[in-house]
Amino acid sequence: MIAVTLGLLGISLTLSVIGKFLFWEKQVLLVEPFAHSLLPATSISLLLFPFVNSLTVFCTASCLVALGLYLIDSIDRYTKLERQTALVICTLFFWGLGLVLIGILQKNASQGHAIMKTFLVGHVGALLLSDLISSIFCIIMISGVMFFFFRPFILLIFDPLYGFFLDWPIGFFRIVWYIVLMIILIISVQAVGVVLITGIMVAPSITSTYWDHRMLHQFLWGFLFSTISISLGSYFSYKLPNLSTGAAIMIIYYIIFLLSCLLGSKKGFIQRLWREYSYKKRVIEENILKFLYLKRNKTNYGYNLIDLQKQINIGLKSIKSGVLRLKKKKMIYQKDQFYSCSAKGLEVGKKIYDKHILWEKYLRHNMKIDSNLLHDSAEIMEHLMNERIVNILVEDLEK
Repeated sequence: MIAVTLGLLGISLTLSVIGKFLFWEKQVLLVEPFAHSLLPATSISLLLFPFVNSLTVFCTASCLVALGLYLIDSIDRYTKLERQTALVICTLFFWGLGLVLIGILQKNASQGHAIMKTFLVGHVGALLLSDLISSIFCIIMISGVMFFFFRPFILLIFDPLYGFFLDWPIGFFRIVWYIVLMIILIISVQAVGVVLITGIMVAPSITSTYWDHRMLHQFLWGFLFSTISISLGSYFSYKLPNLSTGAAIMIIYYIIFLLSCLLGSKKGFIQRLWREYSYKKRVIEENILKFLYLKRNKTNYGYNLIDLQKQINIGLKSIKSGVLRLKKKKMIYQKDQFYSCSAKGLEVGKKIYDKHILWEKYLRHNMKIDSNLLHDSAEIMEHLMNERIVNILVEDLEK
């Protein structure tokens, strides 16, 4: 059980890395024709041999994929259909061809029909020691290829035109990328199944984006989610023989994805709500400080809550909350029912007002924006500009 779990973990980690590249390239659907070509390829192997011959599967699937890519490019080039539609058509063709060949296997009362069931949905019990050894060997080989071709693959995904400009063999890199994709699909399809292999490949890539935006950290988050999902999924599949491994892994992935949607530190729903709430609080506080700074010499008593509400034009409850927070920060002080800025508050209020004036000046002099349109834009930007942006605008205006 431990050996099987480690083998599945290596497969899943490799799938998550390749899935990340596909996610960046926005070619997730490209996995479908590749994966579904394994269905007829495996059926043909079982018709020729009493067992699954990996070399036959690879050669047959490669020929089918080459044919499929040619059909996809032809449909995309000579018809009005989009490339995504062509990918779906090719996938359905391979799926239908595979079902026809499975029917032939069933009609011949071949044991290959039972083997094909594991290729459809996957099962950890179908993995033999020889399968694990060959999978580990292929994973090591793929890891070496990915390490050696990492920069070319990044260039291939993000800016292939720049690669042509550098006179790099982009077509050769594309072929290597397709071969790597085909090999990892062949060694993983028996464990996770044709139907769910795309989800297992892409799920860590999508989920990791909810936790970090940096490339390396997304890989690490994907490794963590793959480890958890593979470990729990293979355990439940081992304990429940009727539960397919691919389905068990995908259920765990889905639970992790839902939790990430809620709790993710970058794109999680709760985090977004907290950022919006924090931004609204900061805007209210800065508007109060700016108003008190501008009106500091107008009266000797300060301003009450009603005055602040009329000038800032928000609810009285929000004004009260903002005033209480500013009092705790010692930026304003209260005398009877009137509020005035402290020295610290005046300093912050002056910075906000200076940002407002700076943005208006930049739009007027550099962007030639009409004066009637400046104020509303400055009211927003004064809360978004940090010191770096301020320095850039000042340097630009001084030129």
